[in-house]
Amino acid sequence: MNHALREINPDDVLGTSADDFAFPDHELVRERLRLALASKGVNADGSALDEAIESLTRDRHSFNPQKKSLAYKLGGIYVNRVRIARKTIRAALISGISLATVSTLIFAGMSAYRIFDERSAEKEVERLYSQSETLKNAASALTSQVDAVNSFNAEEKHALSSNISEAYMHIGQWQPFFETYTENGKATRHVTTGNRVQAKQQAKGIESAIKRASLSITKAQQITTNRINIDGSLNNLEKLISEIRQADPPPNILADAESIYHEGLAMAASGQGDKSVEYGNQLRQLTDDFTDITALLPVAKTLYASITTKAGEDKAVDLANLIGQDAEKYASDRNITNLKLAVAKLTGLDNAMQEYQVRIIGGVYGEVHKTKKIEYFLRVQAVSKDGTVLPVLVFNKATDSWDVVDQWAETVPEGVYEQVKTDASDGCIGQNTFGLKPSGMLTWQRVYSGNGLRDGGQITWWEGHKNINPGGESCK
Repeated sequence: MNHALREINPDDVLGTSADDFAFPDHELVRERLRLALASKGVNADGSALDEAIESLTRDRHSFNPQKKSLAYKLGGIYVNRVRIARKTIRAALISGISLATVSTLIFAGMSAYRIFDERSAEKEVERLYSQSETLKNAASALTSQVDAVNSFNAEEKHALSSNISEAYMHIGQWQPFFETYTENGKATRHVTTGNRVQAKQQAKGIESAIKRASLSITKAQQITTNRINIDGSLNNLEKLISEIRQADPPPNILADAESIYHEGLAMAASGQGDKSVEYGNQLRQLTDDFTDITALLPVAKTLYASITTKAGEDKAVDLANLIGQDAEKYASDRNITNLKLAVAKLTGLDNAMQEYQVRIIGGVYGEVHKTKKIEYFLRVQAVSKDGTVLPVLVFNKATDSWDVVDQWAETVPEGVYEQVKTDASDGCIGQNTFGLKPSGMLTWQRVYSGNGLRDGGQITWWEGHKNINPGGESCK
């Protein structure tokens, strides 16, 4: 895109009037640039257009000296041909070179310049042809769009058609030019040394006509796009509010939905298509949230009932009450992320009500974030009677939070850690039962034999810690 951008005149995109400088119409500038880039075979939108506009604005106020290309040098020779000829003839006479030779060299240089100038004219004509065709296609597509928008009344359609016709007029008046100098968009055989100057002069007028046509099309496109957005938004708002009303949501969710709906209608009525679309998106998000809540909240209630039925100690019931209350609050606040976490915690707590073995699968040691001390841990899993690894709810002492995990690490003395390390030296941990938990209980008993073993707390994350038995698996 950078190459195409260098070929675009900033004035054609940014405008040259006082209003263009004082009150720039950003959307109009974007559309001009989009069409200009499209004429060069470059499709750009969004942030790419904004960056290109910034680049054009910056370059507009900077001086870039002419690159001294071969064409530039030949042009200089042509402009200064008389002075150069005099000096060349004088030097030739002094050095004894014939005037015929000098004349031949001068003529060759002038011919080379004319050839380069001819090629330059051809490129300019082809560029303008491409731009005019792009605008024609845009006008044709826009005509179809306008015809398809049923909400336009006769007066509005007439005004838009006038804009499009004006664009066709600006382009059409130069059709004879393209018929003279191009064939299928190519000017190679039609721009000659004899007519190149005339072609370049006429091209300046076409540049202005294309600019006016672009403005007419851009204006009509903006009006049409805005109306399409409004129509689509109104249909979307009506559909979504109808779905929500029929679903009979809680009063707070229905109130939010009605508020968003009426704000969207107000934006549409004021002609702000983009804003009305945004409110439609908000209503869609609320609908999705309500769908999630409708699905998740019954699951949370079912899990809560299961836990309280199975629980054999108050600790489990109290924890279920706490998580269940959180789930209700998250549902009321439409906090879907935390509601999903609450359901996951209830699932883990429900799993924890089963009877299972706390099986050692490895060990780690490292600095715990909260204590800033090196501690030693055994990695364990909850394994049911049928050998299933259960995701269970575990309190992480490093973060003071409950996490649902399928493995965690139990704090142990360094001696116990070394004991397991030795046991795992052959890749298999022989004494792998760390504890047993009866059904209905949250508390389990440690049965692993080791000096100083006590409940030192658990962690559920140990990235960066050292592993005592990489790849070592428990013996089952």
